[in-house]
Amino acid sequence: MQLTYRFKSKLDKDIKSFCLISNNLYNQANYLIKKELEDNKKWLRYNELDKILKTTKNLEGQINYRLLKSQTSQQILKLLDKNWSSYFRSLKEFKKNQKSLMQCQNLLHSERKIPKIL
Repeated sequence: MQLTYRFKSKLDKDIKSFCLISNNLYNQANYLIKKELEDNKKWLRYNELDKILKTTKNLEGQINYRLLKSQTSQQILKLLDKNWSSYFRSLKEFKKNQKSLMQCQNLLHSERKIPKIL
């Protein structure tokens, strides 16, 4: 038997609201990057996003960037920039070594076996 403890505090609502705001900021910045890539084939980096999102309002008319502490907002944008740079790096690697990567993928799929159940 396992014992578990469940704690509820008055801060739960605050934590949930901060998580929601940070999620909205991440998605808002991600949308801006995707839109800029589609329209101008330009990748918005952290510094440009930081300037843009300091004045961009959300649907409620508030600025997501200002609802959080500035360090938190900056770290969210840095994380997004890191994610996009990782995506472009892997895309470049895939284009460079497409055949070898596809062969590795085929090997992985061919080695899978369905376990026999008694």
